[in-house]
Amino acid sequence: MLSNITNKLNERYGTNFSESEKLAVGQISSNLRAYKDLELKARVNSYDDFKHAFVSAFLDGVIQEYDKNHNFYGRILQDEDFRNKLIDLIMLDIYSSFNESKGVNT
Repeated sequence: MLSNITNKLNERYGTNFSESEKLAVGQISSNLRAYKDLELKARVNSYDDFKHAFVSAFLDGVIQEYDKNHNFYGRILQDEDFRNKLIDLIMLDIYSSFNESKGVNT
């Protein structure tokens, strides 16, 4: 479904969204699905009436994800200890996955 959404956006707007954007769409969608109030509104309203509640929740969700990602990337750039730990963890994960098929242990 996420690929379908990003493919439709790519076709309509001439974009070439990557896996990163697909993950962002997935996170926004997942967060919105967790809103019990939104679920209730979908169950008791028509699609057109539901749209009024959804648009507001969608914009709030986008802002929330933007803030979380902005803060996260800002911390990577500004906090050397945090950055170094993240580098170590990602490097170990990637190194292990690259060498998994060769049987190399870390």
